[in-house]
Amino acid sequence: MRITILDGEKFSDLDWGPLRSLGEVVVLERTRAADVPRAAAGAACLLTNKSPLDARAISALPELRYIGVLATGYNVVDGAAARARGIPVCNVPEYAPRPSRSIPSLCSSRWRRARPRTP
Repeated sequence: MRITILDGEKFSDLDWGPLRSLGEVVVLERTRAADVPRAAAGAACLLTNKSPLDARAISALPELRYIGVLATGYNVVDGAAARARGIPVCNVPEYAPRPSRSIPSLCSSRWRRARPRTP
């Protein structure tokens, strides 16, 4: 499984180690909206802070199964497009003095719960 972080420059002090136990992790410094489909090709899980995920990007990513917003809002994601594909969108519920330290744990925890299970 490929996990792509679209704007890793915001979290340069972060250890993405906990996510690496779930699959291949690709950390991009910054991704413009027009570049999202190419940059995130093959990703099952996308993590974004400011890089927008519009309907065009979401529809261009057939493997996409989870979107994590590394902020308290959802305004960078086209919620209707994600909902139409059955893709859960989760965000960081609140900030702490050093929120970035807990983001990988939070995302990996939510991804495990969002992953389809095979009987």
